[in-house]
Amino acid sequence: MNFKFESVNTGSQKPLYMQVAENIENKITSNEIPVGGKLPDQETLAKMFNVSLFTITEALTGLVKEGYISRRPNHGTVVISAKPSKTLDLKSKNEICLLICTGPIKSTVGVPGFNLFINSVEEKLKESGLKLFYQTITGSEKAVFSGAAKNIAGLVVAGNLTPKHMRLVRKTKLPFVLVGEIIQQEKTEENSDLVTSDDSQTYYLAAKYLADSGHKRIAYLANYLDKYPWDAAGLDGYRQALKEAGIEHDRNLLIEAGFGMENGCRAVLEFLEREIPFTGIVCTNGANMYYGAMKAFNQKNIRVPGDVSVVGVDIAGATSVVQDNSLKGALAVERLIKRLTNPQWKPERVIVPSRLEVNELSSRRVA
Repeated sequence: MNFKFESVNTGSQKPLYMQVAENIENKITSNEIPVGGKLPDQETLAKMFNVSLFTITEALTGLVKEGYISRRPNHGTVVISAKPSKTLDLKSKNEICLLICTGPIKSTVGVPGFNLFINSVEEKLKESGLKLFYQTITGSEKAVFSGAAKNIAGLVVAGNLTPKHMRLVRKTKLPFVLVGEIIQQEKTEENSDLVTSDDSQTYYLAAKYLADSGHKRIAYLANYLDKYPWDAAGLDGYRQALKEAGIEHDRNLLIEAGFGMENGCRAVLEFLEREIPFTGIVCTNGANMYYGAMKAFNQKNIRVPGDVSVVGVDIAGATSVVQDNSLKGALAVERLIKRLTNPQWKPERVIVPSRLEVNELSSRRVA
């Protein structure tokens, strides 16, 4: 895309960054730079306008605040709206609440992946000139905020999202974006703005890696096999990988544990007592299932990866399918700002792809 901007007037009383911002804004509102289009990098813009990098940064920061553009490391600067709403004053309501829903199902506070998510939310808000307000709820409260929340513009809701939590969220009457599915037997309604992972893809990648490494007997350890929508999706991904590899699905290799590391350990020990042959295992649902399985293997003197290869999810130092929690945080903030500033906003289900990271300490190829 060829860009041609008007020159800034160094003799004007109007600050240079405002001139640059207005110039870019005019290109966006006239559709010369369409929604979805990318701006040149900051160094190129500085040369085009013959101004400093600091001036360009100030100009772009203003355009982010107004809802015209989005900026993310490694993704560049993208136009997200040509007509952002001017009705919400993010200067007077300049706080976004990161609302953490606590409970027993998902690990949150203190988990490295969740810390990455929180840091990403904070960085994205800072870049947008907004402040972070942090709140946790159990779901048993009468209200999310005990006092006035006059400066809060919207909510990023994460953690153990249950219907109880969601009733409190809706009671605030504030715009919100969900990070992760609501823990219920029905799929989260389509009119919710949602940033989540594709569980089918996640466990497909895990099983495919083991199948490609020569494993034919691949066990599957989960909290539940089909209780929640993401359970069924994950199992479908596992089965699809086996099917593509020409491996017959064996229900005897499916292990349902319930929640928690100790339940994971117990379920694997019971599975081992049945003496069903296997050489690899996919551990779903994060750290609890992975470390529960590892504890069971240690008790039975089963070597990893000598006797069995193990693939987990978001496990540091092990072969694992990694979910990009930093990207989830950044996208959640972007979606919320878009909802707050763009009258043409529509809810979306944003899927963050997973990737496989291999570590020979927990997995190996077999002949």
